[in-house]
Amino acid sequence: CMDSIQVTLVQSFPDLSITTNQTPASCSITPDGNINVQATGGSGNFLYSSNGTTYQGNNSFTVADGTYNIYVKDGNGCKDSLLSVLVPKINSVVVDAEPDTFICEGTSYKINATTNAPSVNWFPTTGLTNTNSLTPTANPANTILYYITATLGSCTRMDSVKLNIWPAPVAEAGDNIDICYGISAQLNGSGGIEYQWSPDPTFISSRDISNPIVKPSATSIYYLHVKDIHGCRSLQTDAVTVKVTPSVKIFAGNDTIVAMNQPLQLHATETNNSGVTQWEWSAATYLNNPLIASPIATFPSPVVTAPYDYVYMVKGTTPAGCQGTDYIKIKVYQGPEIYVASGFTPNGDGKNDFLVPVPVGIKDLKYFRVFNRWGQMIFDTKDPGRGWDGRIRGIDQQTGVFIWIAEGIDYTGKLVTRKGASTLIR
Repeated sequence: CMDSIQVTLVQSFPDLSITTNQTPASCSITPDGNINVQATGGSGNFLYSSNGTTYQGNNSFTVADGTYNIYVKDGNGCKDSLLSVLVPKINSVVVDAEPDTFICEGTSYKINATTNAPSVNWFPTTGLTNTNSLTPTANPANTILYYITATLGSCTRMDSVKLNIWPAPVAEAGDNIDICYGISAQLNGSGGIEYQWSPDPTFISSRDISNPIVKPSATSIYYLHVKDIHGCRSLQTDAVTVKVTPSVKIFAGNDTIVAMNQPLQLHATETNNSGVTQWEWSAATYLNNPLIASPIATFPSPVVTAPYDYVYMVKGTTPAGCQGTDYIKIKVYQGPEIYVASGFTPNGDGKNDFLVPVPVGIKDLKYFRVFNRWGQMIFDTKDPGRGWDGRIRGIDQQTGVFIWIAEGIDYTGKLVTRKGASTLIR
């Protein structure tokens, strides 16, 4: 069986409705944001909840920033909700890492950041002296972007600064240089627009140019630093060596005498090991080869005009072009012969004080002997550079005639014997 009855339902209270007002949170660690809930409709006696489980009679919630769901229940247990109520945060942190900048490779830079926050942190840490300072010193090897995070309570804010690295210039001091003693050299640097050479003592021009002039007295090394258009300085010096060849000192040999047509072996030497490799004699007359150190000279006749000498200059040259010269005088006589003066004056004036043999074309003087008028030998020598001083046993002899005899072997191997008389004059 079935029956029915019509019932009329009457809504005793209006629908429950929720609105909210939010107060933003600050940077405080302690939550200080607020949600104030207004409920209308329903039966009154409202209870409020921010999680749908725990209800309270107070319609105000102190919360941190975030999104919340709000629930309201009236006295009859009727419920309503308002979802995704946003409590914002006012971030009062201000931070400025300063503008991007350029620095030179190998240099440091002090960053000057500003903030109202009590603490900061930098990242990455590469090349920084202090990652928790507003003014750390940075020394990066390459271009880098640094980030700073400033923290005030629960608030943070980030900024960045880019340090662009200008590569350091490379100093080029130029090729090594060889010079002769007493000659200046010009250095040739490159790699920058400003130059600084060292050390100082041998520069004879400004050291702050690319091509200064130096005049070292001995082999020296010079070092160069440069700066480029950005003011960046080279990280390392470059060096150039100026090799100084010592003063070339040449010895052409002692002045000498020679017989006509007697081959005379000349022999030039350098006395300070400068490294001479080229020789030149001038004039080349009567020399078999003027471009060697030891040519052979053969003279067909003596010089008949003053100063009665053949004079030769020899020049020695090193691979660096350094030169030295010396001279030799050669008297040419008829010979082979042994010449002795017809008189001498042993008075100590330095002129004709000795009776000496002058062997011309004689390769070996066997003896030179002096005798008095009674035939007694009063002087004997084999040294052609030694002569009689006019004394016997240290006693000066008076004016008189003395006999001499000399014998030697000439350059062809023949025996040459000569004798004569010379007058001692007081």
